[in-house]
Parts: sequence; structure tokens; C-alpha cells
Amino acid sequence: MGWLRRSFNGIAFVISIVIGAVLCLCAIPISRIKLPTYFMQAWGKTLLRICGIRLAIEGIEHVDPARPCIYMSNHESTIDIPVLIAALPVDLRFVYKRSLGWVPFVGWAIWAMGMVPIDRANRSRAMVSLRKAGQRVKSGLPVLVFPEGTRAKSGILPFKKGGFRLALANKLDIVPITLVNSQQLCPRNSLMAKPGTLHVVIHPRVEASQYSESTRSKLMADVRERIASAKS
Repeated sequence: MGWLRRSFNGIAFVISIVIGAVLCLCAIPISRIKLPTYFMQAWGKTLLRICGIRLAIEGIEHVDPARPCIYMSNHESTIDIPVLIAALPVDLRFVYKRSLGWVPFVGWAIWAMGMVPIDRANRSRAMVSLRKAGQRVKSGLPVLVFPEGTRAKSGILPFKKGGFRLALANKLDIVPITLVNSQQLCPRNSLMAKPGTLHVVIHPRVEASQYSESTRSKLMADVRERIASAKS
């Protein structure tokens, strides 16, 4: 009956996304940050509970809401975003593919909440988006970036430069995160999750102020090494 449970979880996933988006849209006129964040975190935790997914979080002491930063995580599964929203006790915002903004309710909600769209096919638009993301973080809203740019089939894909340019230009710390087994619980392009424990490893901050544009490749390698270290 495992397939039946996973099918139910997939349907619950879609329904919960729409309900969560509507609640966030209703909350924004009252509070643009705190109340939408509350509903977003409640959505993430409820969805995981429905799917039977428990989080084992290591390194929560590296999360400091008072210190602006960029969170960077590996990306393997559809479930990664609700996992990170549920795991991080901050007013998290994220960089998303511009095409997602056209999805009814969901696109409206993420735009209204101050998420940052990025068009990777247009470099000038992408740079404008990165500047907006920097402003979000400086205003106190941490931003989540998936440096791989898309979900990996296996292992960790090569990192894109954008998030690191953002960190260097604004002297923002990077907090690397490793999601250890999300693809085993929810396949890469599926909404059909299965019960289990998902390990979230939050690593110590990497201070971008210790790097420069000329050493950007080293910054990328250092962040990648930390993320990969918990995968082995």
C-alpha cells in the first residue's frame, strides 16, 4: 500500500501549496513579513507531518536571525523548499525561477512576500535580481539560494556564480546547508514523498568578507566542500 500513501501525499502536497499561498496572500495586508512567515512555516511543518517525514537537524546553533546572511543548500528534491522553510527559524525568503511567478496563487504569493525572481537567460535581469536579493538581506530578511541552480539527479552539480557574486558584493556571510537524503524520500521530479527521517546539516558561517572577486572560485570551492562533506 506504499504507492497509495505516496499518491495521497502527492495530492496533499498540491492542495497544501494552494492553501498556503492563499493564507500568505491574506496575511500580507496585515503584516508583510512576520505573519506570512508564520503561515509559510506552518505549511512546511504540516506538509512534512502529512508525508510522515521527520527532520533531524544538526547545527541549529549556526542560525542567528540577528545576523543577515545567505543560506545555500544542495538541491535534490521537490520537498527541499518546505524542508528548509520548516527547519530554519527565520523570516526566510528565496530566489526563484522567474517562470514560477506565472503559477496561479503560488506565483502571486511569492512575489507579494518579497521573494526574488531570477531570469537566468537574461544576464542584465539576473544582475538586477541579485541586487534586489542583496537589499532583502541587508533589510534583515535572509535569502535562500540553491547554488546548483536546479535539482541534481545524483551528487552535487557545479555551482552557479550568482549567489556568490551576491555575497561578495554585499559582504554577506554564507551559511551552507546539506540535505542528506531528500531524494530518497521524494524523487527529483515527483510530489510523491514517503515517510522517513530527513537529515538537515547546518554548517558554520563562511564569511564572504574574507574573500574578494579575484578569489570567488575559492569561496565557491569552500562552500561546496562544506556541503559535500556531510553527503559522504
